[in-house]
Amino acid sequence: MKEYNDDILILIDRAQAIEEIASSVAHEVRNPMAVVSGSLKVLEWKEELAPYLPQLRGMIREIDRAMGLLSEFIQMTRPKTFELHRGNLNDIVLSISELLNAEAVVHRQAIVFELEPVEDVLVDSMRFCQVILNLVRNAFEAMGQGKTVTIRTYMEEDQVVFEVSDEGAGFDPLIIESFGEPYKTTKENGSGLGLAACKSIVESHKGHMELFSSGTGATVRVVFEAYREDEFAEQRRESIQM
Repeated sequence: MKEYNDDILILIDRAQAIEEIASSVAHEVRNPMAVVSGSLKVLEWKEELAPYLPQLRGMIREIDRAMGLLSEFIQMTRPKTFELHRGNLNDIVLSISELLNAEAVVHRQAIVFELEPVEDVLVDSMRFCQVILNLVRNAFEAMGQGKTVTIRTYMEEDQVVFEVSDEGAGFDPLIIESFGEPYKTTKENGSGLGLAACKSIVESHKGHMELFSSGTGATVRVVFEAYREDEFAEQRRESIQM
C-alpha cells in the first residue's frame, strides 16, 4: 500500500511540474505573439498593402485566437490568488469600454452599454476584466456581422447583476448541460476554456454565473452580493488565501 501511495505522489509531483513549465512557456510565447499581432494591425492601415488586406486580417485573427487560448490556459493553471477590494462593476466596465468598442469594430459588429446605478461589490478588478473580455468575445463570435452585443448592469434586491447578451443562435444544449467543465465546446476551433475560466473566477468571488438561451440570442448572467463591510470582511481574508 505504501509503495502504491508513493507512486501516486510521484505522479502528482510530476504533473505539477509539467503544469508549471507549460504555464511558463505559454506566458513567454504570448508576449512575442502580441508584438507580431500589433505590427500586423499597423500594416492594415497602409494603402500600398490594400491588396493583401484579407491575408493580413486572416493572420491577425489566427494570432489573436492563439493568444486567447494561451491566456485562458495560463489562467486555468495559475495559483488562485485574488486581490479583492471594494469596487463598482460599472467602473470596471467603463475602464475597458474603449477596448470593447475596438473589438466590436474588428468584428464589424456593435456593442451597447446599459449600465444602471449599482452598489459596490468585493472584486478583483483585473480578474473581472478577464471575465468581461472572454464573455464579450464569445458573444461576438456567436453572431454574424451587423449584430449587437449588450452589456447590462442593474440591481436585483440586494444583488448586483452583470449581463452580456448577444443576437446569435443561442447556446447549444451541450454547453448548458456541461457548463463549467473545461474543454467542452461546440466551436470548430474552440478550446472550451473560456466559460470554465469565467465561472471559476466568479465563484472565487462568491458569486454565481448562469446561462440563458433563446431563438433570438444568448445571455450570460453574473450575480454578486452587494458589498457589506461586516459580511465581507471574512470573505476577503478567505479569498486572498485561496
